[in-house]
Amino acid sequence: MAERGEETTPLTSRKEKRRPPCSSTMMLLIVIIAVLVVLAIVIPTVIVVTMKNKSASKNSTDPDQDDDLINSVCAENIMTHLKALQGIGDENSNSDTPSRSVDDQYNASASYVQEQLEAAGYKTWIQTFVVPVYRVLGPATFRMMAEQEDEGSEDFTEGYDFEVMRYSGNGTAYSEQLFMLKEEENNKDGELPPTGCSAVDFEEMNEPSIVILKYNTNCSYYEKARQAELAGATAIIFFNDDEEYKTQGPSRSRVRGERLNETVGIPVISLSYRLGQQFSGKEMRKARIMIETSTSVTMSYTYNLFAETRYGRGDRLIVVGSHLDSVQDGVGINDNGSGSSTNLEIALQMARLKLKPVNKVRFAWWGAEELGLLGSKHYTSSLSDKERANHSLNLNFDMLGSPNYIRAVYNGSGFTESTDDMKYACTQIQKTLEKGFASQNVNYSIVPFTGRSDYGSFIEPGIDIPAGALSSGGDGIKTTEERAMYGGLANAAFDTCYHQACDTTDNIDQTVLGQMANAAVYTLEKFMYVEDLKAFLYDDTYKAKNDKEEPVNSRKRRAVRRNPIHLFNP
Repeated sequence: MAERGEETTPLTSRKEKRRPPCSSTMMLLIVIIAVLVVLAIVIPTVIVVTMKNKSASKNSTDPDQDDDLINSVCAENIMTHLKALQGIGDENSNSDTPSRSVDDQYNASASYVQEQLEAAGYKTWIQTFVVPVYRVLGPATFRMMAEQEDEGSEDFTEGYDFEVMRYSGNGTAYSEQLFMLKEEENNKDGELPPTGCSAVDFEEMNEPSIVILKYNTNCSYYEKARQAELAGATAIIFFNDDEEYKTQGPSRSRVRGERLNETVGIPVISLSYRLGQQFSGKEMRKARIMIETSTSVTMSYTYNLFAETRYGRGDRLIVVGSHLDSVQDGVGINDNGSGSSTNLEIALQMARLKLKPVNKVRFAWWGAEELGLLGSKHYTSSLSDKERANHSLNLNFDMLGSPNYIRAVYNGSGFTESTDDMKYACTQIQKTLEKGFASQNVNYSIVPFTGRSDYGSFIEPGIDIPAGALSSGGDGIKTTEERAMYGGLANAAFDTCYHQACDTTDNIDQTVLGQMANAAVYTLEKFMYVEDLKAFLYDDTYKAKNDKEEPVNSRKRRAVRRNPIHLFNP
């Protein structure tokens, strides 16, 4: 964990041109220099040989001969960037709650990254796109009114009993009764129960009403809300009766479609499990309800930021990406200042070391991930067929410093929604990421692809760019088995400050941050120096002939596969 009370880096110090290597590496360099001085006096010829070997190592295309990059990318330097991002949010925020969201200090964050890159010698460029920006303008009301006006009413507590779902419409709705879908026992033999995904499900709603809907996976929140609104609903209440969510609060998930104009114009709220049980009962159909929300949705421009290495094959492109934006409720130092700062530090150290990769590396800082992966989706959907074919793989780093951490590698071998070639390539990426932890002799976990971070934009059917990812955990709950592997608290979130104002530099575990960065560098080095990257990813005979490393299963490490966990909730 970062020490509490540390001062944030002043904004005036952001234009530092070069990041030094880690302090341990600096001490090693001092010792080496001292030895070379002695050798210069005693055996001058040794100096010549030593300098030649040093020069060859610096421009080596074999990462096993050069561990300077792994030694240089460390938590100490990454924390410097995180403190700068913290300062940007704290000092310049446009709202009461410091934020680096796309409608607040995202642009200033991107400018900081851009200045660092250009000072190191990179050429940078941006890619602009339009996003729907959702804002909460005031508190919401959810009230159950008594049958008689003089009997009083009951107001429920926002944030505990209910939440306004993101991209909810603005307005006030009254209803003398709740409209509920037909119950399963009332259906004809063989007839499936209504889900709210079709206009037919609302045919019995004869007058404008507040609609209560159960969330299930038949279709999205947006599709259910759209059908209800088209049928004449004045507001929508979502609830979840799955006991798995019994201890969780009401959802703030998005009620928005894929296209920019796919939003609803009526209030949409969700209930806690307890209140959902109460309001979904038959006796509540005659309840008199009032719902009021104060929200807005406006269109705004934002952008992705890029830089890439001068050297390397452009038709074997490796995209190393991390989202730079935060949610509106905090500055997002772990989510995802940690990933984007690691990405930045890798780029800076590669420039300092003058590395010449065989395969070109493109560094990407995505905008609007927290609005639904919009930056990375815009990037992948804008690629031509030729450009897409030139992309070999994507590495995604999102949340690398969680205080109650795990070390998570995404499961390419379990990626079922893909072709055999894609699955094989994603498996190779997964195995290399695993080796990044095995080389440190630390535990790690295998977690499923959920599509909830920017790697999802690459592995999407039709895009089909292989991807791999690392995370130290978000809003998922640590199991007792993971407690035994990693320490920390079981039955608690990996990051209790996830999407909250307390996600600051004090929320970072610097030990795991360094370990995650080490695994990231290990993986990138392996891929950027492979002579035939396409064959490595897709041809198992090439892999067998050329991978002479010790098999990962013989390393001293412990890995566990866990059931699907929700690491992110963009």
